Amino acid sequence: MPILNKSKVLTAIFRCSGLKSSAYHAKEPYFMLILIQRDDCALCDRAWEVLFEAGIRDFESQFIDGDDALEKSYGFRVPVLRCDTVELNWPFTAEQVRNLISEDGCD
Repeated sequence: MPILNKSKVLTAIFRCSGLKSSAYHAKEPYFMLILIQRDDCALCDRAWEVLFEAGIRDFESQFIDGDDALEKSYGFRVPVLRCDTVELNWPFTAEQVRNLISEDGCD
Protein backbone atom coordinates (compact mmCIF):
# COMPACT_ATOMS: atom_id res chain seq x y z
CA MET A 1 0.00 0.00 0.00
CA PRO A 2 1.18 3.55 -0.62
CA ILE A 3 2.53 5.69 2.17
CA LEU A 4 1.30 9.27 2.40
CA ASN A 5 4.15 11.42 3.63
CA LYS A 6 4.12 14.99 4.92
CA SER A 7 4.43 16.48 1.42
CA LYS A 8 1.28 14.66 0.27
CA VAL A 9 3.21 12.58 -2.25
CA LEU A 10 2.29 8.98 -2.93
CA THR A 11 5.08 6.94 -4.45
CA ALA A 12 5.35 3.51 -5.87
CA ILE A 13 7.12 1.64 -8.62
CA PHE A 14 5.21 -0.60 -11.00
CA ARG A 15 6.56 -3.44 -12.99
CA CYS A 16 6.31 -2.81 -16.73
CA SER A 17 5.05 -6.32 -17.25
CA GLY A 18 1.83 -5.70 -15.36
CA LEU A 19 0.11 -4.48 -12.22
CA LYS A 20 1.33 -7.19 -9.86
CA SER A 21 2.30 -6.01 -6.42
CA SER A 22 4.71 -8.84 -5.63
CA ALA A 23 8.28 -8.34 -4.44
CA TYR A 24 10.57 -6.43 -6.75
CA HIS A 25 12.92 -8.40 -8.95
CA ALA A 26 16.25 -6.92 -10.09
CA LYS A 27 15.91 -8.35 -13.61
CA GLU A 28 12.54 -6.72 -14.32
CA PRO A 29 12.33 -3.16 -15.71
CA TYR A 30 10.57 -0.51 -13.65
CA PHE A 31 8.82 2.73 -14.43
CA MET A 32 7.34 5.54 -12.39
CA LEU A 33 3.70 6.50 -12.81
CA ILE A 34 2.99 10.15 -11.90
CA LEU A 35 -0.30 12.01 -11.73
CA ILE A 36 0.38 15.72 -12.27
CA GLN A 37 -2.37 17.71 -10.60
CA ARG A 38 -3.51 20.71 -8.54
CA ASP A 39 -4.91 21.01 -5.03
CA ASP A 40 -8.70 21.30 -4.88
CA CYS A 41 -9.20 20.17 -8.49
CA ALA A 42 -12.43 18.31 -9.33
CA LEU A 43 -10.96 16.90 -12.56
CA CYS A 44 -7.92 15.68 -10.63
CA ASP A 45 -10.23 13.92 -8.16
CA ARG A 46 -11.96 12.26 -11.11
CA ALA A 47 -8.55 11.20 -12.47
CA TRP A 48 -7.89 9.43 -9.15
CA GLU A 49 -11.16 7.56 -9.61
CA VAL A 50 -10.17 6.53 -13.15
CA LEU A 51 -6.82 5.25 -11.86
CA PHE A 52 -8.65 3.15 -9.28
CA GLU A 53 -11.02 1.86 -12.00
CA ALA A 54 -7.92 0.80 -13.93
CA GLY A 55 -6.63 -1.13 -10.93
CA ILE A 56 -3.93 1.39 -10.05
CA ARG A 57 -3.54 1.95 -6.32
CA ASP A 58 0.03 3.24 -6.07
CA PHE A 59 1.44 6.18 -7.98
CA GLU A 60 3.25 9.45 -7.39
CA SER A 61 1.12 12.56 -7.17
CA GLN A 62 2.91 15.75 -8.21
CA PHE A 63 1.20 19.04 -7.37
CA ILE A 64 1.97 22.01 -9.66
CA ASP A 65 0.63 24.66 -7.28
CA GLY A 66 3.30 27.25 -6.51
CA ASP A 67 5.87 25.85 -8.97
CA ASP A 68 6.30 28.33 -11.84
CA ALA A 69 7.95 25.84 -14.20
CA LEU A 70 5.27 23.20 -13.67
CA GLU A 71 2.52 25.83 -13.91
CA LYS A 72 3.92 26.93 -17.27
CA SER A 73 4.13 23.36 -18.60
CA TYR A 74 0.93 21.90 -17.15
CA GLY A 75 -1.24 24.82 -16.00
CA PHE A 76 -4.12 24.30 -18.43
CA ARG A 77 -3.61 20.56 -18.98
CA VAL A 78 -3.99 19.07 -15.49
CA PRO A 79 -4.58 16.36 -14.67
CA VAL A 80 -1.88 14.64 -16.70
CA LEU A 81 -0.76 11.05 -16.20
CA ARG A 82 2.92 10.52 -16.93
CA CYS A 83 4.78 7.25 -17.35
CA ASP A 84 8.48 7.69 -18.06
CA THR A 85 8.43 10.00 -21.11
CA VAL A 86 4.84 9.28 -22.19
CA GLU A 87 2.07 11.65 -21.08
CA LEU A 88 -1.66 11.01 -21.11
CA ASN A 89 -3.73 14.20 -21.04
CA TRP A 90 -7.16 14.46 -19.44
CA PRO A 91 -9.72 13.17 -20.16
CA PHE A 92 -8.45 9.59 -20.06
CA THR A 93 -10.21 6.32 -19.43
CA ALA A 94 -9.32 3.29 -17.35
CA GLU A 95 -8.62 1.40 -20.57
CA GLN A 96 -6.20 4.10 -21.75
CA VAL A 97 -4.40 3.94 -18.40
CA ARG A 98 -4.05 0.17 -18.64
CA ASN A 99 -2.70 0.56 -22.18
CA LEU A 100 -0.21 3.18 -20.98
CA ILE A 101 1.30 0.87 -18.41
CA SER A 102 1.17 -2.24 -20.55
CA GLU A 103 4.37 -3.84 -21.67
CA ASP A 104 4.49 -1.79 -24.89
CA GLY A 105 2.97 1.43 -23.55
CA CYS A 106 5.68 2.66 -21.19
CA ASP A 107 8.94 3.37 -22.97
